[in-house]
Amino acid sequence: MFRYKITLGILFFSNCSLIFGAADSLKQEAQHQVFMLSESPAQQVQECINRVQDLLETDLNQAEQCLLLADSVMQTNHLNKFNSQISYLKAEVEFSKGNLRQALSGFLEAEIMFADKNNAQGLANTYNKLGLINISQADFPTALDYFIKSLTLKEQNSDTLGIADTYSNIGNALFELNDTDQALNYFLKSLEMDKKQLNESGMAKTLMNVGLVYKENFEYEKAMDYYNQSLAIHKKNNNRHEIATCYSNLALIYQETGNDAKALEFYKLALSIYEQTGAKMGIASVLSNLGYLHSLNEDYPTAIRYLKDAMRIAQEINAIPLIEIISQSLSDAYQRLGNYREAYNYHLLYKAMYDKLNNDENARQFTQMEMTYEFEQQKKELEFRQQQKELEHQAELKRQRLILQFSLTGAFFLAVFLVFVYRSYQQKQRDNKLLQEQKKAIEEQRDKIDKQNQDITDSIHYARRIQTALLPPDNLLDKLLPEYFILYKPRDIVSGDYYWASEKNGKTVLVAADCTGHGVPGAFMSMLGISFLNEIIQRETELSCSSILNKLRDNVIASLRQTGKVGETKDGMDLTIVIIDKNTQTLQYSGAYNPLLLVRQGELVQYKADKMPIGISDKAESTFTNQEIQLIKNDTLYMFSDGYVDQFGGPDNSKFKSKPFKELLLSIQSVSMAEQQQILDHTIESWKGTGEQIDDILVVGIRI
Repeated sequence: MFRYKITLGILFFSNCSLIFGAADSLKQEAQHQVFMLSESPAQQVQECINRVQDLLETDLNQAEQCLLLADSVMQTNHLNKFNSQISYLKAEVEFSKGNLRQALSGFLEAEIMFADKNNAQGLANTYNKLGLINISQADFPTALDYFIKSLTLKEQNSDTLGIADTYSNIGNALFELNDTDQALNYFLKSLEMDKKQLNESGMAKTLMNVGLVYKENFEYEKAMDYYNQSLAIHKKNNNRHEIATCYSNLALIYQETGNDAKALEFYKLALSIYEQTGAKMGIASVLSNLGYLHSLNEDYPTAIRYLKDAMRIAQEINAIPLIEIISQSLSDAYQRLGNYREAYNYHLLYKAMYDKLNNDENARQFTQMEMTYEFEQQKKELEFRQQQKELEHQAELKRQRLILQFSLTGAFFLAVFLVFVYRSYQQKQRDNKLLQEQKKAIEEQRDKIDKQNQDITDSIHYARRIQTALLPPDNLLDKLLPEYFILYKPRDIVSGDYYWASEKNGKTVLVAADCTGHGVPGAFMSMLGISFLNEIIQRETELSCSSILNKLRDNVIASLRQTGKVGETKDGMDLTIVIIDKNTQTLQYSGAYNPLLLVRQGELVQYKADKMPIGISDKAESTFTNQEIQLIKNDTLYMFSDGYVDQFGGPDNSKFKSKPFKELLLSIQSVSMAEQQQILDHTIESWKGTGEQIDDILVVGIRI
C-alpha cells in the first residue's frame, strides 16, 4: 500500500561570483563580432569564454558548442593559459545538465590547475562547486568542508559577492539536513550582502531559497511572495534556466494548495524552458510532477506517459532519488488501472532504489571514492603527458646505456627471478596454511550467525504469542458472533493485519485492519491500533463508526508524530469497522480504504470506503463517512485486507484480484461459515502454489 505525495522542490545553488567576468547581451553580441573578425586566437578564446558564462543561464547546448570551439582554438594555438578556465566551464556545463560524474572529474581537474597557478579565486569557486556536487550525493559533511575552504579564501581576498554565494550554498546544505532555521539564517545573511552590492543575480537565487524554507514550513503566502520577487529579477535579466526553476517551484505551491489548473500551467512553462536549455534534471523533475498531478486527478494513462518519459531521463543521468519517486508513482498508476504485473515490476524497482538510498550508506561513499579514483587515473595520465616531452630528448641516451648494460642487467634479473620463484614457493605454503585458518574462522562465524538467526526467530515466535494474546479470544467471539469465521494468515510469523471485537451498551463492535508493512513493523502498528481501540471504546458513550475512526486516526498521527513534511514516513492502517445492534438488527459501517461486502439472497453489494487512511494524509482533516444498513436474516458480511486479492499465483503468476474473490464468496453461500473458511484457505493456497505469500491475509465472515 502506498500513501505518498511528491514535492520535488528545486534549490537554487549559487553559481559563485564568475571568475572570468560576465557581460550583458549587447556586449556579448559585440564580443561575438570581435570573435568573427579578430585575427588573434587568444581574443577568440576569451570571447568564447565570456559568451559561455551567460549561455549557462540560457542555453546549455550552445554553451557546450561554444566551449568546443574555444578548446579547439586553444589546442591548435597552444594557448595553455586558458586550460584551467575551459576545464572549469566544461565541468559547470556538465553540472547544469545533471551529469555529476563528469562534473566531479572536471572540477577536480580544474582544482589542480588553479592550485598550480596559485589562483585563489578560481580555487574558491571550484570548492563551491565540489560542495554542491557532494550535496547532490547527500555527503553533507564533505560539502560543508568544501564550502568552508571556499569561504576562507574569499574572506582573505575580501570577495564580498563570493562570500554571499558561499553563505547561500551553506544554507542549501543545512536545508537538505532539515535544519531550516539555520539555513534561513545563512540565506538572509547572503541576501543582505547581495543587496548592499546590488548583485541582482545573487539576490534572485537567494530569494528563491528563502521561499523554499517558508514552503517547507507550510507558510505558502510568504513562499509565494519570495518566489515572485525572484522571478521578477530573473525575467528582467532573461535568465531562462532560473525562470524555469521559479515556475516549477510556483507550480508545487499551486499543487499543494489545490489549484491544479495553475500548477499544470506553470509546470508546462517550466518544461518548455528546460527542454530548450537542455537541463535534464529539470526536465525529469517536471515530467515526474506532471505525472503525479494527472495521477491525483485519476487520469492514469496521461500520468503513465509523463512518468515513463521522466524515468527514461532519470535513468540516463542516474538520478537515483528521482528514479525511486517515479517508480513508486508508476507502480501506483498501474495498480489503479488494474495492470498488476507492471505495478509489481515498478514496485520492485522502487524497492531496489529505496534500499539503495536508505540501507546502504556506504554505497554513496563508494561512488565518491570510485569517481575520485577515476580522476586520479586521469590526473596521472595528464602528468605523464606533461612529462613525456621533457623525457623524449633523454630517451636515446638511455637506450644506448641499456644496450651496454644489457648483459649485466640480464644476469641480475635472472638471479632476482630465481629468488622470486623460491620466495613465491614459500609464500604459497604460508598462504595455504592461512587459507585453512581462514576457512576455520569462516565456519565458526557461520555457526555464530546461524545461532543468532535462531535466537531472532525464537524471539519473533514469542512476539507472536504476545500479539495473539492481544487478539479477541474465541470465547468472546463465540458470545458476540454466533456464526462466523476468521481466516488469519500472517506472512512473517507476526502480522500487520489484525482483528478486534468488543461489546458495549448491547452493541457489538468488530474491526478488521491492515497496517503499513508486515512482519515485526506491522505487528507493532497492530498492537498500537488495538491499544487505541480499547481506550476509545472505554471512553465513548455513544458508539459511532465514523467517530471511532476519527479518534483512532488522531491518536495514530499524534503517537507517530506525523506532520506531513516531505520525506516523512506515512505509516498508518487501512481499516473496516462495523457496529451491530442486535435489538434493532441494524449495522453501522465506516471504512478507511477497505470496503464492506454484503451478500443478501444471492446478490453481492459492496459498500465503499473513504479514500483516506488511518494516519497522515492530504485528507487528515476530513471526517469519515458513517453508513447505516438494515439487516435481515441470513445476511452475510465480509471484512478483509488486501492480502487475499493481491496474492500472486495461478498459471500466469498474476494477482488473484477482486472480481474472482467476490465470485468465490457468492459461490459458497450454501455452506456453513466454518466450511467457507476452509474453502477460502484451500483456494488461496492452491492459487499461490509454490510461490511466496506476499502479504498478510485476513478475511472475516459473519452470518446474521
